[in-house]
Amino acid sequence: MKKKYKLTGCARLVIFLLIFLPIVYIGVSIYHGNNPLEKIENLFSSSDQKEPIISKERFGVKDAEDLKNELDGKNDQIEELKNQIKKLERELEKLKAQSHDH
Repeated sequence: MKKKYKLTGCARLVIFLLIFLPIVYIGVSIYHGNNPLEKIENLFSSSDQKEPIISKERFGVKDAEDLKNELDGKNDQIEELKNQIKKLERELEKLKAQSHDH
C-alpha cells in the first residue's frame, strides 16, 4: 500500500499565500475605491501604454539641461552667500574697531 503524500508546513504556507493574497489585494483595492482588475489588465496589455514603464520622471533622472539649470542656481546661491559673508566680515571689523575706540 502506498503512503499518502504529506505536505510540509512550508508548502502549506505557500499554497495558502497563493490563494489568500490575491483575495486580500482585490478586497483592499475595492475598499479604497480602485478597480484591481483594471490594474492587472494594464500590467499585461502593452497596446495602449501611454508612458514607458522605465521613464526618466519615474526614477528621477534629469536631463543635461535640468542639471545645468540646477548648477547655475546653486552657483548663484554660492555667490550670494559669499557676498553675505564679506558683508558680515566688514561689519564685524567695523564693530571691532568701534569697541577698541571706546
